[in-house]
Amino acid sequence: MSGNDDNLPGMIGRDPAMRDVFQQTRLAARGDLPVLVVGETGTGKELVARALHNLSGASKGPFIDVNCAALPESLAEGMLFGSERGAFTGAIQPIKGFLDLADGGTLFLDEACSLSSPVQAKLLRAIELREFWSVGGRERRRSRFRLVTAAASPVAMLLASGAWQPAFAHRVAGFTITIPPLRARPGDLPELARTFLEARQDGHPPKRLAPDAIELLVRYDWPGNVRELKALMERLRLATDGPVIQTATLMEVVPGLGSARGQDATQLFRALACNGWNTRKAARALGISRATLYRRIKERGIELLDRRSAPVS
Repeated sequence: MSGNDDNLPGMIGRDPAMRDVFQQTRLAARGDLPVLVVGETGTGKELVARALHNLSGASKGPFIDVNCAALPESLAEGMLFGSERGAFTGAIQPIKGFLDLADGGTLFLDEACSLSSPVQAKLLRAIELREFWSVGGRERRRSRFRLVTAAASPVAMLLASGAWQPAFAHRVAGFTITIPPLRARPGDLPELARTFLEARQDGHPPKRLAPDAIELLVRYDWPGNVRELKALMERLRLATDGPVIQTATLMEVVPGLGSARGQDATQLFRALACNGWNTRKAARALGISRATLYRRIKERGIELLDRRSAPVS
């Protein structure tokens, strides 16, 4: 996506926070510690995981990508660890799990906060001992894989909400890489938007955004982050006949773009409560400045002193 050799494949970032992501990814690739990639939806967690795999000693092995949120709870254990014939109704033959498939490579567990406590405990043993039992199995199975997990919330919030057990959280976060949200690095937006607009030209001259359209995009909160920006650029490319995308077209495609969306009261409460009501830490967790945090607190009528009412569950 960019000619800058310092970028990770498929990623763009001149912002210091993104340069740190690239540096941390390369550093993590030197070892084999489990890596946790933290970032909101659409920030590029899978891109970081793939770059980590390609830069590491596991690059010659497979990259197994698992969306944990899509695993049915009743089948998650069998899909991860494999199952034997007769282990459950309908199991007519042995099935290899994702851990088996990732042997010698990288196992990437996206949306890992969806894993149940029993599965977390079994996965923890597999990470520590490099061995596990398939569902219905009577013999230990072995798999040497590099574990990379991804979550939308920091470890502190996952622990506070009960989504992760402490032992599991501390083990999978042997090395943590935090990707900033797009709203926290507005300086990268023009280059990202231009790259997406130029990605597919279909034989037509490339389109570009008018300066005031770029300013409007920079002021937007981007809850869907880079993924949302990419989709919007595709829509604008199709909706614009001329070479320049004007603000009027932008507002027609996304009518509510002029009023930036921010975190709702529950998100703000949770971030504050999980960070000891320290506004500096809460702002960092949300990827916004303290001034922006105070403004949103005021807009939503949150009383900082009334901590007992915080809906953190």
